[in-house]
Amino acid sequence: MKDPLTKEEAMKDRTIKALVKHLLEHPESMEWTLQGFGMLRCYLEPEVRLHVWDSRFKAPDVSELHTHPWDFHSLVVAGVVRNHRFVETTEGAHQGTGQQIPRKRQTIRCGEGGGLVGEPVDVFLAEQPTETFEAGETYTQKAEEIHRSIPEDGTVTIIEREFREDTEHAFVYFQGEWGTAEPRPASPAEVAAILDNALGTWF
Repeated sequence: MKDPLTKEEAMKDRTIKALVKHLLEHPESMEWTLQGFGMLRCYLEPEVRLHVWDSRFKAPDVSELHTHPWDFHSLVVAGVVRNHRFVETTEGAHQGTGQQIPRKRQTIRCGEGGGLVGEPVDVFLAEQPTETFEAGETYTQKAEEIHRSIPEDGTVTIIEREFREDTEHAFVYFQGEWGTAEPRPASPAEVAAILDNALGTWF
C-alpha cells in the first residue's frame, strides 16, 4: 500500500493539475508538436516538456522500444502510465521476467530531421517487471535504459530532461522495418481532439 500524501503534497498536486488544466483549455499560446508514439507535446521551459498521450494518433508501424540522449524525471499529472523497461542480454540468459525477445538495435539521430545511423545489430532483450504510475507520482529513467511507455489515453505528464555529453543520438530496437516516431507540427484539429479527450477523461 502506498503512503498517503501529506497535506502539502496534496495541495501541490492539485495546484499543478489546475495549472495544467488551464493550459489545456487555452492551448493557443503554445507551439504543439505531435510525436509518433501518439504524444502531443509542448515546451514549458527549454528542458521541460508537457506531454498529452493519445494512441489514436500513433504513427503506423512505429518502433516503440528506445533509449534517449538524456536522463529524465517524469511527473504524472493526470491518468496512468505503464512503463516497460528492458535490458540487453544473451540468448538463454534469465533476467527480469525471463522472456527474451530478438530485436535489431540501431543508432538513431533524434528529433526533427533525424533518422537511422550506421547498420543494425542483432540483440536479445529481457523485459523487466512492468511499472505503473498514477496521478501525482513521479519516476526517473537514465538515458541508456531501454523502454517503451504505454500511458492510458488522455494521460498528461511533465518531464524534465538532463542531457548527456552526446545530445543527439540514442538507440532504437525493432523487428522487420524500423518505423519512425519523428515529431511534426500538430494541426489545430489534432490539438483540439487530443486535449478535449484528456480534459474529458481525467479532469
